[in-house]
Amino acid sequence: MFAVMDLGGTKLEVGLADEAGKIIESLRIATGEESPEEVFEKAAAFYTGKTYEAVGVASFGPLAGHCLSKTTPKRLWRGFDLQQGLAQSGILKPEMPCEILQDVQAEVIAEAKLGNHGDFNLYAYATISTGIGVAFYDVERNYLFRGAEGGHVPVPGNPGKCESHKNCWEGTCSGTAIAAKPTGHDLEPTTQWLLQMATAIYTIHLTTNTDCFILGGGVIDGLGQNQQKTLQQIQQAMTQINHNYIQLPALRISQVKSRALAGMATWLQMRTTR
Repeated sequence: MFAVMDLGGTKLEVGLADEAGKIIESLRIATGEESPEEVFEKAAAFYTGKTYEAVGVASFGPLAGHCLSKTTPKRLWRGFDLQQGLAQSGILKPEMPCEILQDVQAEVIAEAKLGNHGDFNLYAYATISTGIGVAFYDVERNYLFRGAEGGHVPVPGNPGKCESHKNCWEGTCSGTAIAAKPTGHDLEPTTQWLLQMATAIYTIHLTTNTDCFILGGGVIDGLGQNQQKTLQQIQQAMTQINHNYIQLPALRISQVKSRALAGMATWLQMRTTR
């Protein structure tokens, strides 16, 4: 059994998972401006009295090893050592294996290993949520890599809301950029948003030649019944940009529930049974 955590910008999800990536038990906790210590204290309460063999954390980023980068938007977390925090809270026991990934890396593993997307080798996954993150997984080589700052590739259109760039993918298409909030209605993407999404995905594809590009995250979830129509519109915009230059990737919507937790469990299983 594995202790797995999804440390997001506005929520903490904690759970127990088996070696097949199945979530046995989980709890979602809303977070705000709490300190890292306060958040880990909430997580520790969930794991009290539970038995597990390893700990895995999928965290918002950017990450520098097992520490949050000093440039992360969450100011109280800048430079925070996640592994040390796990140990000090009592979640991580002495000599217990621990793996820390950026959330989007755990999600691409879940989709590649557990999603029913087809027979592909190189997967790309982009989470369109509070921010935008990108990661890649090569099935044949069992190689995981993060897309650096792929969420900040330039896109056309009006200036966005990124603090560092006037026109980038995250600054124009993320949940923060479009002020996406639960309304009870499915999101209706604008023509500009569709073009910006297509431009970003196409730009990343030009440098990676991915076989399958999967979209997930809060904004994609918020499309609801409009998901497949939106996917087709993005595909059409990419086709127009491409002009039959290269083969485009298959576009898919994420399928795995609690994918960050499931991905961390799958990664722990691969890492601890070598």
